[in-house]
Amino acid sequence: MATFPMTNRRQVGEPRKMHGSLLAAGVLIFLTAIGWLATNLQPPPFAPTAQPAAAPATVPLRDGLPAPVARFYRNLYGEQAPVIESAVISGRGTMRIPQFFNLTLPARFRFVHEAGQSYRHYIEVSLFGLPVLKVNIKVDTSLTAKGP
Repeated sequence: MATFPMTNRRQVGEPRKMHGSLLAAGVLIFLTAIGWLATNLQPPPFAPTAQPAAAPATVPLRDGLPAPVARFYRNLYGEQAPVIESAVISGRGTMRIPQFFNLTLPARFRFVHEAGQSYRHYIEVSLFGLPVLKVNIKVDTSLTAKGP
């Protein structure tokens, strides 16, 4: 009767070989870390907008304002309120994609409103701080508005 040597058999005191399990665990930890980094690294903020050099035009407060409103404006501005012609709002935050396992990604945005003329919003969703989705919509209200 022939005997064959058992080469795959572990000797007493020899450590167990778990290369496949360790490799799989290492890959899983690496992918988890990359995914966490991709979704938590914030994009840089937008550059600040240019500030006007001159003081804004003002108008006198209207008569007949409700008492709390009139008191608020008088405390804030005095008898002359500034005429607001445009506004720019910029910021950073997160956007959730419910169709993709409620994945939450970092984003930055800028909204520009020119009173009576146009409105624009620009949004960037990013991975690793780099934009992967951009939304840029401008509505020109002076062309779409109907006069009397």
